[in-house]
Amino acid sequence: MDVREAAEQGDASSQFTLGLMYANGEGVSQNDVEAVAWFRRAAEQGYEVAQRTCGQMYFQGRGAPQDDAEAAAWFRKAAEQGDPMSQFNLGVMYDEGRTLNSSATEGRRTTESVTGRWKRGIDNRWRS
Repeated sequence: MDVREAAEQGDASSQFTLGLMYANGEGVSQNDVEAVAWFRRAAEQGYEVAQRTCGQMYFQGRGAPQDDAEAAAWFRKAAEQGDPMSQFNLGVMYDEGRTLNSSATEGRRTTESVTGRWKRGIDNRWRS
């Protein structure tokens, strides 16, 4: 079974992969609108990296109109699953006042929490 067939049958990993193929023009014509459609299908199934990628696409206005609220919603879904990049991106959006009910304090708390975890992870690698 090829990636497209698996994606069309609902496999979230394949949907995400097909989205990447469209986003990067690998094996298909580059098409950001099509990429967002496939990322969304995977994201709606709870596929964490697809949720983050949807957030990035909406944040950048790539393949869909730029929409901070939609970007934050997708980052939040991935962040709630523990995705550190989404937690960081959401923190930056709070800090910059780019989300509803934004709070610079909430943004700093979110980004500092993620940064602290990354730093501890790096420190632990050096000590091993």
